[in-house]
Amino acid sequence: MEPSSISLARADGNASLIDLTWSSWTPTGALASGRYTYNLCSPDCARGTFVTYPASIRLAYPIESSAGLEFSTISYTYANPSAPGGLSTATVLAPTSPG
Repeated sequence: MEPSSISLARADGNASLIDLTWSSWTPTGALASGRYTYNLCSPDCARGTFVTYPASIRLAYPIESSAGLEFSTISYTYANPSAPGGLSTATVLAPTSPG
């Protein structure tokens, strides 16, 4: 399944990868472009403002789960005007189905 969005903050929805367009999808990895959107949480997350930046996304490290093979990591690089070089990269564990 090639999702059009991936939530990075499970409970509160304050960070997501959205508008995903997949350029590659294989049993060992997947590549997409899209947008990273997150809540600045200022003055607090309930009243915060969301910002959105272009992003590139990579899914990797497939594992066997009760749902079949699932990617276990998400890496994304996004435009970040305040970061050195104007880019930030993060890698997170993807939520997967039980064993």
